[in-house]
Amino acid sequence: MLEVERVALEIMDRMEKVVEAIGRHRRSLADQVDRAAESLSLNVAEGLGRIARDRTHQLRIAYASGRELRFALLIAQRRRYIGEEKELMGLIDRELALIYGVHRRGPYRG
Repeated sequence: MLEVERVALEIMDRMEKVVEAIGRHRRSLADQVDRAAESLSLNVAEGLGRIARDRTHQLRIAYASGRELRFALLIAQRRRYIGEEKELMGLIDRELALIYGVHRRGPYRG
């Protein structure tokens, strides 16, 4: 398993409590956060299994989902639905960097 996949799974592992906390205040935002986290992980996995343009497309979707997830969490923080979540945000930033790196380097490096 590549590092980009491991980090995606680690993000997913940490999402349950965060989604639950946001859902106590705003169910629609919690659903959006949950969907973005799943999309990030699933598109990383799918992108790594594809080649050429298909691969680029899936990794771009994964990257965009990571940005969406990060921003949705910032909204939740500003509304005081969740705390700062520094560790989770750091993982998301790491994942975005890894996705970018995998996209730039090619299929078999992570």
